[in-house]
Amino acid sequence: MVTAMHVRQGTPSWGWEKRTLQPTASEIRDAVLSQRPEVVALFDALREGSRDGEGITRDTYGPGEQFAHQLIAAHAGSMGLERHSDHAGNLFMTLAGKDQSAPRLMTGSHLDSVANGGNFDGAAGVIAGLVAIRSLQRLGLQPGCDITALAIRAEESVWFQVSYIGSRAAFGVLPGGALEARRVDTGRTLAEHMADCGADIDAVRKGVASLDAKSIKGFVELHIEQAPQLVEAGTPVAIGTGVPGNFRYPTVGSLANMRTLVCRGAFAATPSLPQAT
Repeated sequence: MVTAMHVRQGTPSWGWEKRTLQPTASEIRDAVLSQRPEVVALFDALREGSRDGEGITRDTYGPGEQFAHQLIAAHAGSMGLERHSDHAGNLFMTLAGKDQSAPRLMTGSHLDSVANGGNFDGAAGVIAGLVAIRSLQRLGLQPGCDITALAIRAEESVWFQVSYIGSRAAFGVLPGGALEARRVDTGRTLAEHMADCGADIDAVRKGVASLDAKSIKGFVELHIEQAPQLVEAGTPVAIGTGVPGNFRYPTVGSLANMRTLVCRGAFAATPSLPQAT
């Protein structure tokens, strides 16, 4: 539930007072679109700070991802949001609601990338969450519960060959042995890289949790499409109704004795590519 409020004259946009009328659809649209210049500037800053040839590289628990987290944290700070990073380095940026003890609404995505990746992959979801929060501030709307934009660490498994490191660490379920996984380019362990970025390795190893499913009312992730379906249909946006599971076949034995596994299909991210029946 969102309570209609108006902003006190001469106070920052995150100071609240009751407002007599709910905003119109036009006012909501204007609150979002008015942020275009700062959003463009933020994406440009992300690109310039992680440019790598024709693409960008925001390496997991490395200088690229760390730069992105610092940039986004500074932007959230300028919005007056409550900010903190958990034991795994996940960044929480929160607009306080009327009842801060109630389960929160969350949105966000990751800030790391593959090598020579795209600037909007992951980052679009984090920035979209901040745009939504800024819109509430500009409209003078205080939510009934906290709303948190989350920048998740280490979504791209290519760097350590371990999936969903940041989110699993947040729930305290990172598998045993994951911290000893070595990054494919540096040869250093995940624990070493996480420590470089300020993570609490002992807490990660003990399975400490910074998130509890019961404390989350709902989670929405905006993400770019990584398959051609929407483009071919001329549709700008769609809602995913399910997410497929992820299973990886480990390398067992020597390369000479390995069996060949052949995958047939199209090159695209699975959430947006229909599976053949």
